[in-house]
Amino acid sequence: MDMHGVSRAAIAATVWGRELGLRRPSKGQSIARLSMDRETELIQRFTQRGLPYKDAERAAYRSVRGSEAPASAQVRMAIRRHNAAETQLTQDLVAPEQRDPVAGLMTAIFQADFDGDPRVVSQLLAELRRTLLPRIQ
Repeated sequence: MDMHGVSRAAIAATVWGRELGLRRPSKGQSIARLSMDRETELIQRFTQRGLPYKDAERAAYRSVRGSEAPASAQVRMAIRRHNAAETQLTQDLVAPEQRDPVAGLMTAIFQADFDGDPRVVSQLLAELRRTLLPRIQ
């Protein structure tokens, strides 16, 4: 998968300076890195799920190889975190958390002023005055 014609591996190499993990390891590389104990454990786990030995072996190698390159996963997760943060920011802007009544009124005044409704702005300013007067006196 690529974004605007640029692969995730290229993005990871450029943004984070990655030189390793730009591609998934080959089947041979995955097998070479796999210890005998781990291989036996994985094959046993898949055969316990009901797979024939050959299919369990294939599934074990597939799980060791991974479904995507580490650099690609890094870019995918960065995009996911960015989108989640953007969604949260949008929700916070739509309905800000009111911690202080004065700050809440000021936010409402700015929003109403931005929307261009002078009646709402004057009502909110009157409410702000009622809120601030007891604090001043």
